[in-house]
Amino acid sequence: MNFILHNPTRIVFGVGSLSKLPKESQSIGINKPLIVIGQGSVKKNGILDRVLELLKDFKYAICENIKPNPTVDDVIRGKNIFLENGCDSVIALGGGSVMDAAKVISLVAKEGFDPWEYTANKKPKDAYPIITIPTLSATGSEADPIAVINNLNTGEKKSVSGMCLYPKFSIIDPELTITTPLNATVDGFIDIIVHASETFLSTKDRNVFCDGVTETIVKMVIENGPKIIANTTDIKARTEIALASTMAMYGILYPRSGGWPMHAIEHAISGLYPDISHGSGLAAIFPAIVEWDGERNIERVKQYIKIFGYEVNTAKEASEVIKNFIVSIKAFKGLKDLGVKKEDLNVIAEKTLILKGNKENKLLNIEPMGFNDILNVLERSY
Repeated sequence: MNFILHNPTRIVFGVGSLSKLPKESQSIGINKPLIVIGQGSVKKNGILDRVLELLKDFKYAICENIKPNPTVDDVIRGKNIFLENGCDSVIALGGGSVMDAAKVISLVAKEGFDPWEYTANKKPKDAYPIITIPTLSATGSEADPIAVINNLNTGEKKSVSGMCLYPKFSIIDPELTITTPLNATVDGFIDIIVHASETFLSTKDRNVFCDGVTETIVKMVIENGPKIIANTTDIKARTEIALASTMAMYGILYPRSGGWPMHAIEHAISGLYPDISHGSGLAAIFPAIVEWDGERNIERVKQYIKIFGYEVNTAKEASEVIKNFIVSIKAFKGLKDLGVKKEDLNVIAEKTLILKGNKENKLLNIEPMGFNDILNVLERSY
């Protein structure tokens, strides 16, 4: 076990913590942030007005209409607003898409390159200060140095990562998630579970610490997700979910090796179909991945399924446990129901390996996945 963990993001967590925005902003010496928002929900629910009131002693500019799967064009537009207004930092106010877009805006505004270059071989070196204020518990982008953007011209969805993309600080106020639409909230449940589960399912070796962290995070969602569905204002349950979201991506799972096959396949799906939300794409393939993994190492999968409160003997039974849970929180749709064309499954499998395959053209999982393996998972998910 060898790893390096260095997370420089200051986490300001708790109900009412939004009120600390002015003091925290002053502490890092910013004067004119670019506030990045999505397609209007934070304006309608009053959260943006609250933030602007807190920033009344600051100058600011606003970049709005970031798409649910942020695009290269979104980033370039944001960069232009940033530079035209002489901004010196970014504040992401929204969900994962807004946070991802804001990170890359801060990077390209500082370094001046095309954003898509960073998804290939160009390494991010410097960015303007980044602040994140999530209004959705899901991606954990408030605690990591990663951003994901879409290229509509190539039909690809790829990641950008670098130490400079860690937020300077993140304010995680569970109250801000109460007005998030329920379908997006439920998508977030899936994303959190998968974040905590990817390296559990994709490695044969048990890591007592990390496996315990996975169990804790997944159980936090299993127990609190249904409470939020029943009562969207349950602030205690939302606080638990917010903590699970942040900790799943904070870096404490780094000691466990393993791949991220579900994210790799989903990025290929929503790269080709950008109207499919990340959580919906993950929900569609999650049961099939568990079944595929179980066919190759049933003992590891049996250990995982115990987190959901079940004992299973076969990979198919394990898959059914996952599917039944996803159905129970009204999050399950197959790829066909999401609008994916059957003839595009081959394309998705190919793009997965192009984007995330290793030198042997395999996707890292509990056993390496080739084209036919990925296609098999997609067909089971259709």
